[in-house]
Amino acid sequence: MISSFNTMCQNKKRIKLFKCSNFIIIYLTIVNIISLIVSIILVFILVIFNNEQQSKYILNILMIIISLSVISLFSNVIALFGLQTWNRKFLLPWLFFYAIVIFYMFGLVFYIFYMKSFNLENSIRFIISVLCLFFYPLIWRHIIHQYIDMKNNKPDDVIKNIELNIQSKYVEDPPPKYDDLEL
Repeated sequence: MISSFNTMCQNKKRIKLFKCSNFIIIYLTIVNIISLIVSIILVFILVIFNNEQQSKYILNILMIIISLSVISLFSNVIALFGLQTWNRKFLLPWLFFYAIVIFYMFGLVFYIFYMKSFNLENSIRFIISVLCLFFYPLIWRHIIHQYIDMKNNKPDDVIKNIELNIQSKYVEDPPPKYDDLEL
């Protein structure tokens, strides 16, 4: 009975990890959809109203943001599918993509910090990059724990198995009936 209790406590932790991982990936999916929509709207505004050299530079940056948003959205949807079906291999594209994002953020922070001209525009980029560099590894570490945890059974299945074991113990040895007792 004590081992069943320990297993139930571990499963509560695993369920909490699963729900948190699900929330993180859904949140990142929503952020990617919003950034994709905003970037597409800005591209259309730039194409329609402006045709200068500076707008072409901004247009190229927006196209890069759109392509990264699509790749990120694709990896998030695959990871959500992997979480729902409890299949680890679907988390791998998400882990690889965000590992590349983390390394890119390290390079960006290094580049911005060691630039000769550190003005207000670069300092805002630096602050945003440092914040991303702080949060993305935490998120990545959480999902890698979920990936490692997914080699075991799904937490709901284990709880059902424990409940079946407890019920089967009571079914095998029912209490004596009143008529069978001798007084």
